[in-house]
Parts: sequence; structure tokens; C-alpha cells
Amino acid sequence: MNRSILLPILVALGTGAAIGLQGPMNSLLTKSIGLLESTFVVLISGAIVTGVALLLGLGNGNLGRISQAPLISLAGGVVGILIITGVVYTISKLGVAAGVAVALIAQLALAATIDHFGLFGVDKHPASPWTFVGIALLVVGAVAIRR
Repeated sequence: MNRSILLPILVALGTGAAIGLQGPMNSLLTKSIGLLESTFVVLISGAIVTGVALLLGLGNGNLGRISQAPLISLAGGVVGILIITGVVYTISKLGVAAGVAVALIAQLALAATIDHFGLFGVDKHPASPWTFVGIALLVVGAVAIRR
């Protein structure tokens, strides 16, 4: 394996595991306080932890340049609300495995589209027929999980 991609793969695996944990944790919180309320608490707690990290000097950017960022790039916070709320709702209706599988299908289909066209300023990575085969196999997997 190419050693230059090992760290990104490990980070992606850790991130995937965190995503797998976040949904059930948020779902548990939702049972206590409600869906929108838990979304609020999750986002606020994340903002507090991130704010502390910035105050400790762990950031490597410059918040003073936020006005130079493309307006669409600021929509990530709103999208985060949709993700957190949607995942909790989906888990309550489909279960964790099926909910994550279906969300992953949508995520990968959109990611392949973004890569193919180089949207949002990312480098282009053209889709191949294998891209569609991979997504189709994920659909088969999601159906199998629900059976």
C-alpha cells in the first residue's frame, strides 16, 4: 500500500467509527430531551469544545478572514443541523446499521458527483463505470441489512 495514503485512510476509518457512534449517542439524548433540542445541545457542545481548542492556540487558520470565504462555504453549519437531525430521525425509524447504510449511499453518490465535476473548488476526480458499480453494491448491501 502507498504509505502516503495510510494516514488519511486511518483518519477516515476513525471518522467513520465516530459517525457510527454519534448517531446512537444523539438518539439516546433525543429520547431524553427531544429531536431539535438534542441537535441544539450537540451543536453547542461541539462549538464550545472547538472554541476552547481555538483559545488554546490549536487552530492553524485565521478567523479574521471569514469575510473572504465564499458565501456557500458558510452553509456547512446549516447542513450540519440537517445531518444531525436527519441521522437521529433515521436511526429511530430504520435502526443504526440501515440508517447509516442509506445515508452512506446518498453521501457517496453526492461525493462522486462533486468529485466528477470538481464542485466547491475540489480537484476533479472523474467517475468511472466502477464508481456506479460500487454505489449499486452499497444499495444491495443496504437492502440486505434491512432483511
